[in-house]
Amino acid sequence: MFFNFFSVNFLRVQILKNYYRRDFTALEKNVQDLEKLDSAFATFYKLSFRQLLGGNVPVTEWEQLLESVPVKRKYLRKRILNGLIQRHLHDQNTEQAIQLYLEKCKTYGFQRADIFTAIGIFKLCLKQNKPAQADDFKNQLDQILSNHPLKDLAQLNFLEVYADMNKLSSSETPLWKRVFAMVIDSNANGRIKNRFLDLQKKYQMIQMNHTMLLDLRVSETEQSKALEQIENALIQKKPFAFIRLGDGESYGMQPHGMNKCVWKSDLQRRENKWWGSHLSDPLRKKMQAQFLETHYQCDMIGIPSPQRFVRDLKSLNEYFFDKLTPRYAIYRGLEVVMEQVVSDISKNKYFSNAMFVEHRCHQVLFTKENIEKLFSKATKVVIVSSHSKENLQIAFPTSVIEVVEIPSERKGKLSLPYQLEKIEDDLKSKTVSGSLVLVGAGFAGKSLLKTAKDYGAVALDVGAMVDYWVGQKTRGVADIV
Repeated sequence: MFFNFFSVNFLRVQILKNYYRRDFTALEKNVQDLEKLDSAFATFYKLSFRQLLGGNVPVTEWEQLLESVPVKRKYLRKRILNGLIQRHLHDQNTEQAIQLYLEKCKTYGFQRADIFTAIGIFKLCLKQNKPAQADDFKNQLDQILSNHPLKDLAQLNFLEVYADMNKLSSSETPLWKRVFAMVIDSNANGRIKNRFLDLQKKYQMIQMNHTMLLDLRVSETEQSKALEQIENALIQKKPFAFIRLGDGESYGMQPHGMNKCVWKSDLQRRENKWWGSHLSDPLRKKMQAQFLETHYQCDMIGIPSPQRFVRDLKSLNEYFFDKLTPRYAIYRGLEVVMEQVVSDISKNKYFSNAMFVEHRCHQVLFTKENIEKLFSKATKVVIVSSHSKENLQIAFPTSVIEVVEIPSERKGKLSLPYQLEKIEDDLKSKTVSGSLVLVGAGFAGKSLLKTAKDYGAVALDVGAMVDYWVGQKTRGVADIV
């Protein structure tokens, strides 16, 4: 019995490690081994990874698994409930998601992961135009959080969605400034406060030199400004490019003062996730150089917001910035991006009129409705993604579109880095002045933004929004439902 318990826990640790490393071959082997010892937990991981990677997991599969697990297995039942709630949110089942969420908190207590599920619930209420339901859920959540150790961290993370619920006014203190004020006034560890004070100076420096729209996800005024820039470029047939820099884009940047072995491990982890194998040093350096050259030529640049940094805080009392494990690769990436951007601004590497916006703004700017409005102003529409022309044409049945199809993720030597020159030639052949080129091609495809702009297009880094246009939900509910 003890050996079985030890073996199961060992495999669970290996599963998590290999997931963070994005080593899917090892991950599959771990789950197969776990199935021999604990079939319920193995099934849980199978459903979870299918759902995380954009696969369709019906509610009934989660419900059947939950029914098969004894009540005494509290930890596993709690994890299954999390998966079931996420599924209800993806399926737009607000009432069921709220009911299960409140039952889970009552039975098992409130934990950090519940913060982000709650944000998804709020977002779904807003999407379905149910403000009363959102307010009622907020009141019940306030009761759960009363005197809870995670209350301050939860409230920090809720700032954005609460601002969205209350329709942030342009006359109010900007949300991003409120985030800093709240961290500094909280009971956070002194070293965390100092880290955020340093981060605040970086944003102030950007704001002094450029237009900065960091509240774009909740401010209709800022959304209008950004869309106006894009629309004007299309109307005037003015070459234009927008790029987003999240933690993954740190792959193309140079870390300062970071452990070289840890950084190389972070790079390889991302390569595993994106392409399924490690790149050679020459190919990696070529892609990094192309990326840097591209992002300097962009007119609108998405950067991580303070809210994005808050989201990865595990606790307000635990200082983890110097931890070197794969689990903290996202935070390292965000910091490298901000260091690089501020350094490049000081060296005048960006256009003087470049606009800096929140890097997750594509989730509110590039909805199908907004994208179709942009279609009407373009000479031609080209979409670069791994989705077929057939599926994209179904998504936009009344529009004429051209498609540059790229390999999907984790194709090894058939992945985009190895096909980039051929893809670039295809894009050049389809792009004319005034084209709207929508690029959802991951890190390797960022250089295609410059290619399209050089050929007279308005090129937009739309990321995973292409998935949502064709009906696939591939991002967490804390970002988009």
